[in-house]
Amino acid sequence: MKNNKQEGIRLITLHLKWAIFFNSLIVIFQVNGGNFSNRSGLLSAAARKFTDTSAFILSNFTLFQTLKNPTMLRTFGFHRSCILAAFLNSFFLILTALGIFTKPMNVF
Repeated sequence: MKNNKQEGIRLITLHLKWAIFFNSLIVIFQVNGGNFSNRSGLLSAAARKFTDTSAFILSNFTLFQTLKNPTMLRTFGFHRSCILAAFLNSFFLILTALGIFTKPMNVF
């Protein structure tokens, strides 16, 4: 059973790494295209993709944290890292929304 779980986790982390890689490429192209064409739509799409990429990175980190066994200090284990990851993801979304709203204000 442990081998099946480890194999599943290995597969999930592999998919997350590919998603991080491809989303990062898309963000780079969208930021460059948005700056070149001076389009806020591309920049806001890049910001949204950046939050997706940060969520993937947080998910990958959280996956490894939740697999750790409980210790004497952390008797519940490391499952609360999921709550921290959700908080950080919402924080990134709020920052992204503020950035998207302030970008057009600088045009006027």
